[in-house]
Amino acid sequence: MGAMVSWPGRIARGIGGLLLLDTTDLISIDRLFHLWPVGLILIGAYMLYERMGPNAQRTTPSPASAPSPAQGSEAGNDRR
Repeated sequence: MGAMVSWPGRIARGIGGLLLLDTTDLISIDRLFHLWPVGLILIGAYMLYERMGPNAQRTTPSPASAPSPAQGSEAGNDRR
């Protein structure tokens, strides 16, 4: 149960951290607003990695869903 972290909680902590760093003049939020497309690219790359990475679930068609040889030959005889 401890592994589940909600996205709204992560977003709120991230915004709070950015505001804190801006208040202490360690970063400038004005400069970060110019880099927002980079954030979208990083999010997309992370999502792609999660979907296609080494731990991604691979799905293979089950034998029941594959067409039988009889169905394949009948479909090939329907030429016009």
